[in-house]
Amino acid sequence: IPQELTEKSSKNLIKSINDQVGKDNQHSVLLAEQGAKFSTLSLSQKDSQYLETRQFSVRDIARWFRIQPHKIGDLADATFSNIEHQSQEYVSDTLTPWFVRWEQAIRMQLMTPQQQAESLYVKHNANALLRGDLKSRYEAYASGIVNGWFTRNEAREREELNPIDGLDEPLVPLNMAVVGEEPVEEEQPTNNAFIEDIAARITAAEERGLLTRADKANEDRERFNEWVTGFYAKQKTYANMCLKPLGVAARVIENITISGEWQVMYA
Repeated sequence: IPQELTEKSSKNLIKSINDQVGKDNQHSVLLAEQGAKFSTLSLSQKDSQYLETRQFSVRDIARWFRIQPHKIGDLADATFSNIEHQSQEYVSDTLTPWFVRWEQAIRMQLMTPQQQAESLYVKHNANALLRGDLKSRYEAYASGIVNGWFTRNEAREREELNPIDGLDEPLVPLNMAVVGEEPVEEEQPTNNAFIEDIAARITAAEERGLLTRADKANEDRERFNEWVTGFYAKQKTYANMCLKPLGVAARVIENITISGEWQVMYA
């Protein structure tokens, strides 16, 4: 505004501007009084092109040094879904070549021939730079622990937690074995208390009978042999008597199954 406005002109200008701004007043005409000129607040095409040139310069610098653009502040192409992968590329494509150069230089210039012969080497640990989000890390730990190549204390060490006694041994899945090895068959314990009771009674009777005659075996061997023959004949009768309830139960179950009453009982 080249001229000084009077109080009335100022109020008219303010009212005119208020009447013309806002989304409801788009494309309306603003009347500027006292030789006032209207200037937009947006950037011109020339200024916009200048900003694009500066952004290109940032990306050009990133290309020179093989750095991901988001590492030097250009977040135009960085999204929530790809930022982690771009950080991994920064380690693999930018830092790792330098890590290898430094490792080789240290080996050649600082290590003695004896140390090199002993297979000593220098290695940069970039695990901290490759750490993903919490969910991905815990899933990786779980996979390593379950498959036996990672211990639980090693996982705790990665998370800066103190070790716990008993967690240093690797876990091995029971359904996996080395190729070519015969599987070890473990004796399966029986859960039938009735059968265990019968077996215990038969064994106890046999043990008592043999112990009562064991001392006389050397005195009269022939008579002892005759006694053993008669003893096991009686033992057979005793075993049949003990096992008879099982045979009766088996026949009952067979008859129920054939007649269809089994399904009725459990329907």
